[in-house]
Amino acid sequence: MITEYALAQLWMSWGVQPAALIGHSMGENTAAALAGVMSFEDCIGLVHLRGQLFDTVPAGGMLSIELPPADFADELGDDLDLAAVNAPMLSVVSGSDAALDAFAVRMKAKGIETQRIAISIAAHSRMLEPILGRFRDYLARIRLNAPQIPIISNRSGVVLTDAEAMDPDYWVAHLRGTVRFADGIDHLARVPGRIFLEVGPGRAMKVMAQSHPALTSNQVISTLRHRDHAVGDDVYFMLGLARIWAAGVAIDWDQIWGGIQRRRLSLPGYQFQRKRYFIEQSRPEIAATSDELARIEDPADWGWRPAWRLAGTDVEIGAEGRPVATDKKSFLIFMDDPVWASAWPPA
Repeated sequence: MITEYALAQLWMSWGVQPAALIGHSMGENTAAALAGVMSFEDCIGLVHLRGQLFDTVPAGGMLSIELPPADFADELGDDLDLAAVNAPMLSVVSGSDAALDAFAVRMKAKGIETQRIAISIAAHSRMLEPILGRFRDYLARIRLNAPQIPIISNRSGVVLTDAEAMDPDYWVAHLRGTVRFADGIDHLARVPGRIFLEVGPGRAMKVMAQSHPALTSNQVISTLRHRDHAVGDDVYFMLGLARIWAAGVAIDWDQIWGGIQRRRLSLPGYQFQRKRYFIEQSRPEIAATSDELARIEDPADWGWRPAWRLAGTDVEIGAEGRPVATDKKSFLIFMDDPVWASAWPPA
């Protein structure tokens, strides 16, 4: 939570002001602190309490499945809950280890692969119900305000209302209920051209957001590198800044350069041979009349071209340099000497 909060504040100090905030599970608590719903200190206390309470619930787990919830809803039964809908074809099931193992076996029998998530807590499931009271007690003691920046709710997938943000029961239901992250991304993606910036470790939310059919990879940018990326953290961060700038976001460069003046410069030429290598635009008439550049419509003609090849003739030459009469044939003769050319064909 502290990492996410610090990165978001850094981006905003550099002029990258968010039009909306969306978090995933605990990330919505960070969004609430950034939007002024709760103070930074109260949010730290809430997340800390969340971790302490999780240690008191029975062991469980979570399992991901590449299906929409409607395709396996009947298999959840009374022991499992739908913990998250992360993408159109990526859901998460939560519950006890035994129930998850049985669910995985049933899915495998149908030819559907599942994968356990590296967590020993059955988050967003009925197994959290014993701790919800203490969680609400903390929320009732802290000040909750209306958001100053729109937050997309994990509960509804649309903008969090002022009444929801200031209601402790909303945040209790947020801890217990399904994370509808995919619905939130879908809501945001309806505005074309938006840039999605992940502020936090790794790239999990970047991958989930990129799975939306309306978003391209250039619209989704992560701030911190994945642990397997062999690149410096500072280099990766500045590359993210460059991508945001290239996408059209205004950057407060004075904050980045610390007041140092920067100037745009032309790329230098080669010192001893000042020659342009710019690719000029082709003239349509040349492209239309040139055989070299003409489009070959028939695929059967692709991959070969007619060419001249030096070869000897099979015509028999007589004693006076005249061809011996054989079957009629046609010849194309190239001559440099005009005398020979004027005397051709021989009698």
